[in-house]
Amino acid sequence: MSQKDHMIADVVLGGTQYGVLFYHLGKQTFAAEAVARGVGVFLSQPIDATADLLSWKSLSWDCVQPAQTRVYGYVRSASTEGMVEQASWEGPLLNAGGNSLAQKGRYMQIMLALYTYYDRPSKTLWTPVVNSLRASYYLSANEDKFYTKKFELGFRPKHVLLTYNGEIPQDGLVRFAIAGTDTTDPLDYQIVAPNTIEELDGISELSDGFKVMIGGVGSTEVPFTIDEVSVVVSGDGQTKINKT
Repeated sequence: MSQKDHMIADVVLGGTQYGVLFYHLGKQTFAAEAVARGVGVFLSQPIDATADLLSWKSLSWDCVQPAQTRVYGYVRSASTEGMVEQASWEGPLLNAGGNSLAQKGRYMQIMLALYTYYDRPSKTLWTPVVNSLRASYYLSANEDKFYTKKFELGFRPKHVLLTYNGEIPQDGLVRFAIAGTDTTDPLDYQIVAPNTIEELDGISELSDGFKVMIGGVGSTEVPFTIDEVSVVVSGDGQTKINKT
């Protein structure tokens, strides 16, 4: 069995095409008996989305995949290119037509594992061929934002637990953020994950309240529906519940 040393694939991001160089990480294999299956692993360079990235959305690829062969995809991301190698892989991704991603880092790396199949009766080695990759992501420039009023507490909030009821389209993304001042500048907000107790490092030491930003983005005509947002905050030994 032999493999090419490298291959070029096209990655399409936001209408821009990137030529990505993939290196085969293995060596040629020789054996006295025929090898039933071999694996070629190809690793992309880190792909820079943009500074406006909210979240990676999906990964798909165009391939010719003979029977009994396999193509497995993996992705990982980080906020800087140098940190990508320390990130954990997400996968295997099995659907060539499109896989939903949980990656949020600006720089994403893609790995493909291609499994060949050797048909002994015909002495034929079948190999999958990946022609192109396509990755999509959400941008903050396309995000619709809603701001609540500022809730006065009388103390500095240090921790927050946010929950909500609503319907989010499958092709959409909703995020929540907290600010300590009465502002509509997204840069003044700290992103918080729903149903998770988080420390409010981004809130000013002089703040005695908080304000919530809700952002929604997607490529669907199905509307977002947020029926209720509940916020529990704590600080200086006090707790207060507000609902909007």
